[in-house]
Amino acid sequence: MSRSKVELKSNIIDGLEKMPMTTHGVSRFVNCHYNTAKNRLEELKEDEVVEKDGDKWKMLK
Repeated sequence: MSRSKVELKSNIIDGLEKMPMTTHGVSRFVNCHYNTAKNRLEELKEDEVVEKDGDKWKMLK
């Protein structure tokens, strides 16, 4: 059974609060496909929750 977008976004935020990660790192942290992680990160970027700094994603302060 797949997880909801909300649950994945919550898990991504939990991970990025600890340290900045690449898209690949996020996908491994939340245990999902790379493209799924990329899509959720882009949605969080549109919601102004995270930003991409070089090749890593981090939380906006």
